Amino acid sequence: MKWQEQYADKIKTPEEAVKLVKSGDKVVVANLLQPITTVNALAGRKDELENVTLLAHWNNDFPFFQKGYEKAFNIQSAFILRPTRAGHREKRFDFVASIFGLTEGERHKEHLRGAIYSGADVYIVQVSPPDKNGWCSFGYHVWWSPTAVKTARTVIAEVVPDFVRTYGGNLVHVSDIDCLVEDIRVVGVDEITHDLPIPHEEDWERTQVIGALTADMIRDGDTIQVGTGTASEAVWDFLESKNDLGIDSEIIHIQAIDLIKSGNITGNRKNVNTGKTLATGLVIYPGNPKNQPALDYINMNPAVELHDVSYICNVPRIASNDNMVTVNSAAGIDLTGQALISHLGPMPISGPGGQVEYTIGSHYSKGGRSFLCLLSTAKGGTVSRIVPHFEPGTVTMLPSVYVDYLVTEFGIVNLEGKSDRQRAEAIISVTHPDFQPELQKAAASMFWP
Repeated sequence: MKWQEQYADKIKTPEEAVKLVKSGDKVVVANLLQPITTVNALAGRKDELENVTLLAHWNNDFPFFQKGYEKAFNIQSAFILRPTRAGHREKRFDFVASIFGLTEGERHKEHLRGAIYSGADVYIVQVSPPDKNGWCSFGYHVWWSPTAVKTARTVIAEVVPDFVRTYGGNLVHVSDIDCLVEDIRVVGVDEITHDLPIPHEEDWERTQVIGALTADMIRDGDTIQVGTGTASEAVWDFLESKNDLGIDSEIIHIQAIDLIKSGNITGNRKNVNTGKTLATGLVIYPGNPKNQPALDYINMNPAVELHDVSYICNVPRIASNDNMVTVNSAAGIDLTGQALISHLGPMPISGPGGQVEYTIGSHYSKGGRSFLCLLSTAKGGTVSRIVPHFEPGTVTMLPSVYVDYLVTEFGIVNLEGKSDRQRAEAIISVTHPDFQPELQKAAASMFWP
């Protein structure tokens, strides 16, 4: 059967498509470009289903987040965003810690090992219309879709007109899709949220200092990864004087597209994937006029490759880049160098994403460096984000031994190879002056006789 005939034969309404979900199934949903129409249709089956596990990074609101859906749906999140925070605080939803580089399907054939995005009973995703050979693209957010499609029992795909098509390992053939949903409500560029609050003007000014300090440490020819967060993203504004930078990153920010166009980012000095920009997704923010130009730039551009996140966030592959430089944010740090990146106390507020793997990978890269960016205070300067130690039960996803450079608005220190005392002294030196005396007193109690 020709792919065109297969395509026509697989078209269903959203309501027909979700009939493929059975009680007891595990349903995984694509990241960021979420198939809202089909998932809402699944929510409409609440009175027909029992014990269906739904796993995603939930960046949209869905009916099953409300109370009353518990018998039908067990909600799991591998990255906590605004729509599911209340449910997690109320202990109605489950958090699943995930390391992206270990999510490919082969690893999870071990019967004792739990799969995250692979091996789903049903995977629901958005794709582009097929090309002349029947291949559909996952657009500008690939994430775990290639692995999920390859390993799922059933694949339901919403076909999005005018979807961006990108290069890399991010295609699926019509023959590998079980059900196609057309005429769906397409989520507009300005509706996709990334859950980052707009910082206060004072905080914004302080992050600019952090960005400038970090940029001064980046050298011509470095390959960079920049994570989500105002403190880390500020570095983009200070890279216009750099030459021949490369990008190998979990995500690309739209600021990077401007630097590619201006010739600051070329990838010409990358020892692997020379001349290529590698990531798993392009991050855009509602209302930004640069969103559409950035999408237009990556559309069918062979110099930009978007791959499965298990390929991108793979420590040995990351380490194979010479001069791999990572720039990420933290919510807090203690005097031993433990950093908060995903939890406040025992409560998840986000997830590790690719930060852990890129940080570790940079340590094994020839010439690699890692920068952890942190605003030193919160709540209008009344609370220090740098504390003697965290409360019992606090979850720290990033091991303290992998904190390399710490950057605040008060300077940069390197923590590698330092004793407990030296590390505490270094961290205190970049703390807000108002909090240094009490931290010095605490350090004396912790590390001196």
